[in-house]
Amino acid sequence: MTKAEGAERVREVARGRAAERDRTGAAALPAAPRPTELARQSRLAVDAERRRPRVQAVDAPPAAPSRLGEGLRGRSLFALPDADDALDSGPVQEEQP
Repeated sequence: MTKAEGAERVREVARGRAAERDRTGAAALPAAPRPTELARQSRLAVDAERRRPRVQAVDAPPAAPSRLGEGLRGRSLFALPDADDALDSGPVQEEQP
């Protein structure tokens, strides 16, 4: 926000508060949002605007990628099978010719 825009915003807030006091009497007005709050609101609005087209472009969320190194573990000749894999395979049966 440029210096001129900031000054205009302050003037606008002051005019709004003066108009509100004229309408309601001497009732206290809520404090104007702090610059950090305005920045957070702006960031959230921009994120929402950017997210909307991405969400509309896909039918379902993408599947999670495999774990790092999963491909290496699957092709390794030295990797031992997991304990769960060893139990699921059952006893090894020899083929009879």
